[in-house]
Amino acid sequence: MLKEKIKRNLTKNKAIMAMLHVAIAAMTGNKVHSQNVMQIEATKLTKNAFLGIVIMSVMSLVVGSVFLYIGIFVNTTVYNAIPVPTTNTTADLEFNATMAGVKTNVNTAFTLGGIIMIVIGAAGIISVLLGMVPNATRS
Repeated sequence: MLKEKIKRNLTKNKAIMAMLHVAIAAMTGNKVHSQNVMQIEATKLTKNAFLGIVIMSVMSLVVGSVFLYIGIFVNTTVYNAIPVPTTNTTADLEFNATMAGVKTNVNTAFTLGGIIMIVIGAAGIISVLLGMVPNATRS
């Protein structure tokens, strides 16, 4: 019962499962078999890492583009639709100052966030294209 529970928990994590396969192969004493198992498991883990980096890069590009669009869109439409009081009362001046601060902070946050996400995604894609990320999908 306990052995089955441990085995079920181990199979959830691929890295732990790979190490378990290598350990079992090493315990058999068959060096060639052990090396083959290590190679197979390393290939599986490399393939998963490669696909993970590609997916993360594409997601970063998409999210960064959305953030950048929101930063530009909010600046040009939403804040321009808010009526600005023209009287010089203290409340109106405070409202104008507060809205200017909010507008600046929101636009800066979304625009910079979008640019940073796009740079991260582009760096991931470029590193994959340049071959800096090991690719085991062809093996």
